[in-house]
Formats: sequence, structure tokens, C-alpha cells
Amino acid sequence: MPADHLLLWSFRELVTARMEGRAVRQALGGLKGAPDRSVTLLLRLLIAEVVSVAKRGLVFGLPHCQRLLPDELTLLAAIDRLQVGDEARACVLLQKLCANGPINGLREAAGHLAKALRERGNLVRVMHLLPPHMLPSIH
Repeated sequence: MPADHLLLWSFRELVTARMEGRAVRQALGGLKGAPDRSVTLLLRLLIAEVVSVAKRGLVFGLPHCQRLLPDELTLLAAIDRLQVGDEARACVLLQKLCANGPINGLREAAGHLAKALRERGNLVRVMHLLPPHMLPSIH
């Protein structure tokens, strides 16, 4: 399963399972180069951080939802950008989730997860899925 699909499923599973995520730990253990639990812990940290700083109710689908929802796409796109070193666009995307609230902790959590995935050869590539009105512009 591609890393972006597994990450999306994991986001949803953690949100709906209230951070229990036993199935997530097992699934992420199957990622390339991920014999330890660090990716699972970083994912839990990211979800906890996004939930704590969001200024509105974020919408995540159920684990087997067939549609990619806007908040999910925004979070995945931020990780995509962080993996390629495009921190400015990643921060714009993360800011959308936080309605202009502080994103320092969220940016740090997303950055650690993006790095851990990248170092294990698990790349998230979703920017091509963003509709034009969601593309972050840097001025």
C-alpha cells in the first residue's frame, strides 16, 4: 500500500479509535524500514497536536471512506511539502487547519513524522490532488 494511503487510513483510524490505534501500530509496522514504533508514536503526536490547536471541528472520514476529505488532504499535503523541504507551503497548509492559531507544535510534529517517513523511503505525494483553490501561494 502506498505511504499516503496508509497514512490517510492511519489518521482516520486514530481519530475514530480515540488514539487507541492497535491496528495502526500493526499496519505501520509494515512500512518499508519501520521495524520500530517511532512512526506510530509520531503519528499519534501529530493527531494530538492537530486536534489541540484546531480552531474548528476538523472532518476526517471513517477508515474505509472512499473519498478524500479536504482536511485530510490538507494534512497529507503539508507532510508532502515537508518531505521535499518546502516548509513555507507546508506552514500555509497547516495554518488552514488552525484558523490562524499558533502552529509551532503542529509544524514540529508534522516535520518529525515527514522526516521519519522519508528516511524509511515512504514518500507522501498528494500535491497533484489539491484543487486550484486549495493550492498554497507564497507571496
